[in-house]
Amino acid sequence: MFIINFLKWILLFVSSIIFDLLGIVFVPIALLFTNETDEHLPAIFWPWDNDRDGINGDGVTGVSGWRGPEHANGRERTFWWRYVWLAFRNPSNNYGYFCGIEPKGEFSVVGNERFGITQSTGWVFVECDNGWCFYLVLPYGFGKGIRIAAGWKIWDRTRTLAQIVLVINPIYNI
Repeated sequence: MFIINFLKWILLFVSSIIFDLLGIVFVPIALLFTNETDEHLPAIFWPWDNDRDGINGDGVTGVSGWRGPEHANGRERTFWWRYVWLAFRNPSNNYGYFCGIEPKGEFSVVGNERFGITQSTGWVFVECDNGWCFYLVLPYGFGKGIRIAAGWKIWDRTRTLAQIVLVINPIYNI
């Protein structure tokens, strides 16, 4: 079953990359049709919108997340900030859910079962009937580590809809 799920992931991932690249062009066009109070892009630009967090970033303004003072610091409703959030930080976010899965069957777990749930470093490979995920955070010092996530976001085994993912971050904050 893993081979079929892996091939499915490869095809969906390639299409996801195409949408990510198209977002570099379409997101600024979409932003021309928004105003400062908007939380979402016009419907025609749905693949590049973010239904969960909106176009202004995640978290609560002034408290945490991408909207917080360590990132946006009050700029989250500007054209540039929205462009960076939608085209680079979370490119084609809704399309990633379109390529997502509703996990089916029992989860098979290899590695640290607590990683991704209550533990922030280590690795885990999770597989279900229709998907898989490899997730690794390896610290190397100075509060940093390498983070790799591939497959669908099922590492915590709680999601009803799991987004497709491929992340390689060599300077991940731990």
